Parts: sequence; structure tokens; C-alpha cells
Amino acid sequence: MSTPSSATGTSLSSTFWFSGSALFVVGVLLLFGFWGDKHTSGSAGASPQEPKNAVVVVETDFHIAMSQTVLPANTRITFVVHNDGHVPHELIMVKAPRSGSNLPLKPDADVNEETPGLTSELDTGSSLAAGETRTLTADIPAGHYIAVCNLPGHYKLGMRVDLLVN
Repeated sequence: MSTPSSATGTSLSSTFWFSGSALFVVGVLLLFGFWGDKHTSGSAGASPQEPKNAVVVVETDFHIAMSQTVLPANTRITFVVHNDGHVPHELIMVKAPRSGSNLPLKPDADVNEETPGLTSELDTGSSLAAGETRTLTADIPAGHYIAVCNLPGHYKLGMRVDLLVN
């Protein structure tokens, strides 16, 4: 059990989690920057193949943090998804007309991905083990989206992020 470190009730473990996640995001962004400057693929004079638009996604027990939540529409975006938690997580992104806290649920309280009106735009395909990183790309049309971990109980525990693509 964590003890509060201030009158606001912030625990030391959440402070360390935030610091560690922030350092990871900065490290990944630096890696993309340095990699793009020094490593190109193809013939001499070719433009780098690394993405212009990269979104770093860090999943923990039980939170999703994204380096960007407003994204350009119809542009190839690379999502670098890292599970910084102790249990498996997945990432799905669905287009929906309302906020992530109001998605339709199945009887087991997971998001009902088969609901009419929910369009899947991104899916890790399977869960990521603790410490695993996966890279996904997508061209996403304009709209409101919700990224969630849809493993049993994770959505209800707060693993969701609203995104705007315009």
C-alpha cells in the first residue's frame, strides 16, 4: 500500500510511475530522432523511411499514456506501443461518436467491439507481454476515436484514451 506524499494524496509509487514513463517516452522519441538522422534505407540520396508522425503509447497497470492525442487525418501514423506494466495489455482503437467512458459493453464489462457504429482502426492483434514493444501503422480518417485495452476488466479500470483526428 502506498502512503501519500502530499496533501493532494499523490502516492510515491504514482510519482515514480509517472517519472519512469516520461523518461521512457523521451527515450523513444530521441531514438526516433537519432535513428532517422543516421540510418536511411534504400539507395544513396533516398529520403529516410522512418515515420514523420510517431505516437508513443505507454500502457501500465491500469493506464494508457500517449505522446499525442490530436492527430492529422489521412496521414500514415506509426504507433510505438510499449507495455510498461506487470500484466499483459493490448491496444485497440475504435471510431466512436462519444467519449471512451460511454462505449457499449458486453456482459463481462469489456467493450463490445462488434457494436454497429464502432469502427476498428488499430489493433495490436494480441496482448503484449510485460516489457514488450510493438510498432503499428495506420492511415486514420478524421473523427473521434477511443484507444482502449480490452483485456478482461482493463477498460473498467481506466485503460482508455480519447483521440481527435482532424
